[in-house]
Amino acid sequence: MKRTQNQKGYTLIESIMFIGVITAVSIGIINVVSGMLDRYKISRLTSQVAELQKSINVRFAASENYKKLTAKLIKDENLAPGDISWEGEIMIHKYNGKVEVLPTLGNRAYEIKFNDLPKKPCMELAIQNWSHDQYSNLIHMKVNGVPAKWRNATYIMPLSVTQAETLCNSELNNNIIWRFQ
Repeated sequence: MKRTQNQKGYTLIESIMFIGVITAVSIGIINVVSGMLDRYKISRLTSQVAELQKSINVRFAASENYKKLTAKLIKDENLAPGDISWEGEIMIHKYNGKVEVLPTLGNRAYEIKFNDLPKKPCMELAIQNWSHDQYSNLIHMKVNGVPAKWRNATYIMPLSVTQAETLCNSELNNNIIWRFQ
């Protein structure tokens, strides 16, 4: 648009267009950063389960009896991953849900339970392959109360994306339990 010599500023339309472009770019940047933050939180959530499991296994390796396993013991002996939050003696994961750890099967095994997971992190944790070199001390996993096992079950671990989507059916209140031996 040509300007005459006495026009010194922008027109209202040019100003609105400039603001619109800046807004669109800002929204794009916010979406990218938000997605990256979400991926980071999911990655840390997966690491929290693995690190907690490894710490418990090392701590109880000699006895193979998890009778004394409590959140208090995990806190007192600093067995939890560094980024697990604590509210008193209650562990809190990256999405602000409660983490429970307790012995089971006559103290010969233990469970790690992550409560109140959003749908996407629940799905990511459900499809993880928890075995290493064809071995895992994971007995089974329950997603919202539905068991998944290594064989001879309706849901075989690791779950497919479709199965995980079916089981992680809540937008915010999904629970996963891993039973290790």
